Amino acid sequence: GEVNIPWLAYCSSRFLVGQHPLLPLPYPHGMVTDKLFAFGYDVNVERFNDVESLPKRVEFTASEERMLKSPSNPNVLRFQENTGARFYPEPPLSDGFIRAVYSVQRSTNMLGITLPLEFRYQQFEELENGKSKSQFEYVGVAYKVEKVSTVREVLQEPGNYYYIDRRFRHGRKLVNSISYTNASRTPPPVSSARLQKIFQEEVSKAPQDPAARIPFYRFLIWLAILMIFPIWHICKVLERSKQKSGQNKTIDITKYKEET
Repeated sequence: GEVNIPWLAYCSSRFLVGQHPLLPLPYPHGMVTDKLFAFGYDVNVERFNDVESLPKRVEFTASEERMLKSPSNPNVLRFQENTGARFYPEPPLSDGFIRAVYSVQRSTNMLGITLPLEFRYQQFEELENGKSKSQFEYVGVAYKVEKVSTVREVLQEPGNYYYIDRRFRHGRKLVNSISYTNASRTPPPVSSARLQKIFQEEVSKAPQDPAARIPFYRFLIWLAILMIFPIWHICKVLERSKQKSGQNKTIDITKYKEET
């Protein structure tokens, strides 16, 4: 769910597949998944022509269809404060607006792989007149690229690792994840008794997610709409029947007076 700009520069090639891959908008600071509309963009990619196919240029273009679906993406964090926006999402940008552009300024080739030496990420905001202005710009520079005999795995260093585990997300409670420390770089399985205990404790404290009842509310709305016509039709039939009954009685009274 989280995407930052160095990841986009060096690690994203296998995720940028298809015509418009579903990738959240990168942020140089903060958490992407705090943003309700992070997954609301068409991603247009120009790649380097080699075995790794790292991106040379990436455009994030606002898509109204994806904007409307983004708040319900399972990677987006749910809070009570954003319940209304999740219930009735309103796209904050015009369809087709270019929100951000990533581009490689300088690169080098090592072992047949093109690696960025300098890259730029620009994010834009949309003005009321339909134009755009730069919101911020992020520049990354690789000062040294060299071949090494062994790669040191950072996560193999001794010590405890802090995990925010998003495999544990409750469907009706506002639990997006659980947090814990672990001595291994490999997280325990979901079935772990320790993790299940942490998860159940979080669920017992968490409030209900009001937006979880959206499908039920929509069902009630459609049921009400479907019931309106039959009820209206029945009322019309009864009204006509009453009018005819009244007319018949009037005719009978008139005939009775004439005979009298």
